[in-house]
Amino acid sequence: MHEPRPIFRDASGASSTSTLGAGSPRLLKEAQVRDLTTLSRITRWRMIRSGTFPKPIKISTGRIAWRESEVLTWLASKTETAA
Repeated sequence: MHEPRPIFRDASGASSTSTLGAGSPRLLKEAQVRDLTTLSRITRWRMIRSGTFPKPIKISTGRIAWRESEVLTWLASKTETAA
């Protein structure tokens, strides 16, 4: 049997684990998305509303997260256009 895969990493790099399988998507908390993109919360929500930033998923009451793959794809598209 395999070890649980890390799902969340905090700013220090520490991770918590989940019993989700290896094919499960990694989820990013809001602070992680902010750190990756350098976009403020308000700017991200405006971009989500306009369809130019990935939508978060609701993972529980009062808790949302972004799929890491979607955020990284968005970020790659922005760095390609800036180059």
